[in-house]
Amino acid sequence: MMYHWGSSWGVGNWLVMGVGMLVFWGLVVAGIAWLIRTTSIRRGEGAPSVPPSARDVLDARYARGEIGDDEYRTRRDTLAQR
Repeated sequence: MMYHWGSSWGVGNWLVMGVGMLVFWGLVVAGIAWLIRTTSIRRGEGAPSVPPSARDVLDARYARGEIGDDEYRTRRDTLAQR
């Protein structure tokens, strides 16, 4: 009649099971978030970087004022001939 006597779960076992489930589901959610983050391609991140062209570099230097009008036109024309 008392087949299950002494084999019940105590409070400690329920606590361990509850914490274990929280850890398990936390790892599942973190894994999904990590997977989404690593597979999504955002603008400027994750995309392969393309080096700027010579014309882009020349335009940037001209915009910053590193080279003058005459030098810019001369170099631009030289690049156009290539």
